[in-house]
Amino acid sequence: MALLLYLPVAALLLWLTRRYVSPVGRVAMVVLVLLPFVFCGKALLTGGVYAPVDLPYLTEPLKQMREPLGVPRPHNGVISDLYAQMIPWRKAVQFAIRHQQWPLWNPFMLSGDLLAASAQPAAYSPFTLLACLLPMRTA
Repeated sequence: MALLLYLPVAALLLWLTRRYVSPVGRVAMVVLVLLPFVFCGKALLTGGVYAPVDLPYLTEPLKQMREPLGVPRPHNGVISDLYAQMIPWRKAVQFAIRHQQWPLWNPFMLSGDLLAASAQPAAYSPFTLLACLLPMRTA
């Protein structure tokens, strides 16, 4: 599903770049479209997840569930900000939009926190809004 969103958006962005910014050669366009597949191609093609969602299983309360669920050992513990910050912020934006609200406030963080005025959640970025169309695990 993410691939079905990625390809038209990439084609649109390349068309806009070619039309309004600078001419882009066909080889460069193909390279630009295929470059993300180097990093997350498997996730795009199989509908998988390209995020460190295995890191929560390092600590309690999920530590004991790692082996019964078949979660492999985490391979990169440095990128914990993705699952601890970016994914919850994206979910808060998605929650607000799905409930027909402006993503102004994150009600899930303690007593609430600014969402729209913070740069990290990027609540009004076109890419964030497009990602909110996808299920959370692939967004």
